Amino acid sequence: MVRGAFQSFTHRHTFSDDGDGTLMIDDFCFTAPLGVLGGVVGRLVLDPYLRRFLLQRAQYIKRLAERREGRPG
Repeated sequence: MVRGAFQSFTHRHTFSDDGDGTLMIDDFCFTAPLGVLGGVVGRLVLDPYLRRFLLQRAQYIKRLAERREGRPG
């Protein structure tokens, strides 16, 4: 992350063949600003919010990919 509300934020996608299709892993790590207060807010608010957001996004990507499955090109 170059700019934004977080002190640091890393988000990585890993794709692998699970033998039955493609497995996508969303890996993220963040540090909230404001020291101890930011850490508490991060654990209580930001972490659950980002987990829900990424799960919803992954479900959308899965639906989109499955809908395109079998189409040429």
